[in-house]
Amino acid sequence: MAAGLGSRFGGLKQLESFGPSGEFLMDYAIFDAIRLDFGKVIIIIRKEMEDDVNTLYNNVLREKIIFETAIQDNKVMLSGEIPYSRNKPWGTGHALLAVAEKVKGPFVLINADDFYGREALEIVSNFLKLQNDPKSCALVGYQLKNTLSEYGRVSRAICSISNDNQLDSIVEKLAIGFNDVGEITSKFDENETIISPSALVSLNCWGFQQSVFQYFETKFRQFLADNRNMTKEYFLPSVVQEMINENKVTVTVLPVMSKWIGVTFPQDSTNVKRHLQSLIKSQVYPTNLWK
Repeated sequence: MAAGLGSRFGGLKQLESFGPSGEFLMDYAIFDAIRLDFGKVIIIIRKEMEDDVNTLYNNVLREKIIFETAIQDNKVMLSGEIPYSRNKPWGTGHALLAVAEKVKGPFVLINADDFYGREALEIVSNFLKLQNDPKSCALVGYQLKNTLSEYGRVSRAICSISNDNQLDSIVEKLAIGFNDVGEITSKFDENETIISPSALVSLNCWGFQQSVFQYFETKFRQFLADNRNMTKEYFLPSVVQEMINENKVTVTVLPVMSKWIGVTFPQDSTNVKRHLQSLIKSQVYPTNLWK
């Protein structure tokens, strides 16, 4: 998913160079997908990004993996109804719908402006390969302490799971960070709640079955009908929670111990580049991914 605006970062994180040879963060995910024998990569973008993204990737990915783009349009046309339009994307739930016509089986969905690492893509891919149940989906869970920024408080989707690693609930917590005594807390107004450093959180690394598209489409129509002021976003985790509540899907949480790297704030860029350099030094990735 690469259609977000990156308002707190101050620019397009998706097309920001972080690797030593100018690589974007999604380049590392694409590189890992190729090594793991994924069949296709689809980058979900806004219309104004289409020419640049196609120019960048059509050549470097030729003969490596099937490559396509999908447009997440700010104008939504529903049959028999007036168009709905606004100035920014509709949210991650709508981004998923942008690939509905291009996906023909189980798929992995991630953010383009986050670094997940090969472990995350590998475990969710292996999970999907073993599933025959059209209701069986997966979510990669990172330990909260491995996902925070040094430069400000962040929002995280906290997972509550059962003993058999099934996702019971996913709740967005705001303003998460360290307090003066080193505890991880979430702040809301004057209230501060302590959260365990080992709590599992979602960073939008999902494994889905093709059957989820119909449900997301139905719920998106309902979302538009209920939100005519055009200000709310259609969030993917909220729709997944509704699907769990209605027994439409089961979601297995797949914990990873590796560190997630993201760029919420401009200052995070230094840590991202440092982490990538350490992985290159360890020969996890080459200095130039596409040479």
